[in-house]
This record gives sequence, C-alpha cells and structure tokens, in this order.
Amino acid sequence: MLWEIEAIAVRRKVKAVVTPQHDAHASPCAPWIMEHIAEQIRAEGIEPRFLASGAGHDGMAISDMTGIGMLFVRCGNGGISHHPAETMTVEDADLGARIFLNVLRNFKPKAAS
Repeated sequence: MLWEIEAIAVRRKVKAVVTPQHDAHASPCAPWIMEHIAEQIRAEGIEPRFLASGAGHDGMAISDMTGIGMLFVRCGNGGISHHPAETMTVEDADLGARIFLNVLRNFKPKAAS
C-alpha cells in the first residue's frame, strides 16, 4: 500500500508522509461459523452472500482465542459504510436482528479436534 501512495505522490508532484496509527492482522472468519450464519439467512428465504472481509473491529481482539463470524446488514445507500452517510432501513435492522437471534438460538459449537 505504501508504494502506491508514494507513486501517486510522485505523479502529482507532492510529498506524502505516512504515519501508521494502527497495525494489526486481519482475522479471517471461521468457515463453520459462517455456515451457521448462512443457514439462518437461508431460513429467512434469502440466499446468503459471502464477502471477502478480514475482520477488524472486535473480531481482531478475540480471534486468537476462538473462531469468529460476521453478519453484514445491507446499507440503504448503495453500500456506503463506516462513513457519516451510512444508513440502514428499519426493516433491514429488524431482519439482521432476527437472523442474529436465530444464529444464537440454533448455535452448534464445533467439536474439539
């Protein structure tokens, strides 16, 4: 990523100074947890989509201790997230909450290997 910033700076004839503020590994979601989530999405009559996302947020904090999974809820503005323009409909929030509750109700821990 740094080389890209440097290349853009050279092209635009500006100086770029990069000061890292945070450096942590991305945390891949556990496939077995993602399948549990997908089952509950399908139960709502929706075909799940799987996003390539190396979890940050709270996932990074616990992924060394246990598997993690993420449930993304549709943004009502074409997918803008982590930005003041992010928005969600009440219906999508309700659907996400119902799916998450059903994930918890139907959760099957992975057998120890």
